[in-house]
Amino acid sequence: MSEPDPREIIDIPTLARIEEVLSLRNATDPDPRRAEMIRDLRTIRNELAHRRARPDQKAEDDAALEARVIELLRELGALEMTSLGTPEARRVRAEATANRVADILGRHKQTGGAGSREGPLVLRILLGGQLRRLRESRGITAQAAAKAIRGSESKISRIEMGRNAIREIDVLDLLTFYGVGAVEREQLLNLAEQANRPGWWHRFNDILPDWFQAYVGMEEAATSIRIYEPQFIPGLLQTPRYTAAVLTMCDIPIGEAERHVILRKERQRRFTEGKVKLWAVIEETVLRRPVGGKETLRDQLCYLLSLSDSPNLTLQVIPAGTAAHAVPSGFTILRFAEADLPDVAYLEHLTSALYFDKKSDVNRYLLAMERLSAVSADPDETPHILTTIIKQLEDGLDGHSGWR
Repeated sequence: MSEPDPREIIDIPTLARIEEVLSLRNATDPDPRRAEMIRDLRTIRNELAHRRARPDQKAEDDAALEARVIELLRELGALEMTSLGTPEARRVRAEATANRVADILGRHKQTGGAGSREGPLVLRILLGGQLRRLRESRGITAQAAAKAIRGSESKISRIEMGRNAIREIDVLDLLTFYGVGAVEREQLLNLAEQANRPGWWHRFNDILPDWFQAYVGMEEAATSIRIYEPQFIPGLLQTPRYTAAVLTMCDIPIGEAERHVILRKERQRRFTEGKVKLWAVIEETVLRRPVGGKETLRDQLCYLLSLSDSPNLTLQVIPAGTAAHAVPSGFTILRFAEADLPDVAYLEHLTSALYFDKKSDVNRYLLAMERLSAVSADPDETPHILTTIIKQLEDGLDGHSGWR
């Protein structure tokens, strides 16, 4: 049997992908030796690509170069399987983590934890991400970590995703198991303490479903929110009377309705203070749907008109009669300041909600949002649209979309 062609063993796209993955890993878990080997890999890959671009190049001529690649990959594999790497790598990792956590806590402390960019839910996500990186950098499996805290792999998953409050004793046990140094340990335990403090919405837990509490936490931490709404004025832009009318339609018990109105007003605080950018796309039929009666609707539209020149609001209307689009229901996209936090697409149902943070999924919703924005009227036209409908309401006229 003839020897396999070296060109079939290692292809340049694969080498490029290996280099990309290692570079991303080194960005979050710095290791001096890994960084040096990434540079070597890049040099070899470029040389290999240059050789193969020559039409007279024979397969055996670059066999020695490919042997170097194989040896380098073996060494990289050994490095990635090492639990702690070199002492210098441990020092760099600890320093980077401590500095990063200190920066997060510093910003959180400046606002006393209230209205800060990193609310409790986001602090839990950031803490979980740090714990995941520590575990992976040491080559420890989720199963082994679970045993260290007398839990299950699913518990480790929830901790690392920041979905639930994290017991400080579990954080301490994990840090001990991972061999984390004193400075890094103190910073992460401090982060855990901050992350477990309840958000302002905690006092509404008795009327908020679990699946929506997570959204409120994300909304509190977001720096920008994009919304498509085909049914109602978005909650962050509603007047109290309009909110009360919507709640009545949603079968909210009378005894809870007032607190829901207060909750929605609290959620609007960051927007009204200019701390979050809001880009809303709504259907014209929403502006013409007499939720709570014509007077309530008129007041709501007047409020929107007063907000239309706010620097942190972009409001677009999809005119009635616009060609159909392929977005059947409303959704929200949240973006955060922290690079560790991916964009999240949120879809709400009657009894639950879906959260998408996988990049390919979020990109689909971002594309849908861009298409909705493209078929909408220009934001500069929104005041005219609102003024026209308000006038029709006040004059008692039947607009072209009807008042059903």
